[in-house]
Amino acid sequence: MTDEIQPEHKPSEDSLPAEGTLADGMRIIADFVRTLPKKPGVYRMIAADGEVLYVGKARSLRNRVAAYTQPTRLETRLMRMVSMSSTAEVIRKSAYENRGPVTSSLPAEAIIASPS
Repeated sequence: MTDEIQPEHKPSEDSLPAEGTLADGMRIIADFVRTLPKKPGVYRMIAADGEVLYVGKARSLRNRVAAYTQPTRLETRLMRMVSMSSTAEVIRKSAYENRGPVTSSLPAEAIIASPS
């Protein structure tokens, strides 16, 4: 497995929601999940205007990101993030087995301030 930056998963223009609803965000994320391996890595959720909404790390990208498609398990702030998401991307895959925890592959840009 390489540590190269992966290209964005961009839905077609027709599939972008006009207004962000939870159902639209969940559909976009579900489409993204189908492209993910069950391997460690770092991902981010991105709004239609390009704003990075969230950067996360996971031991299994597919399992972690799929959790965003289960609204009954989401806190209000995460439902808002899912609603605002128009795309997602893997920014780094980790060679977890060889280098230790996925946190070793977390780029400095991934440090996120807590919500105010």
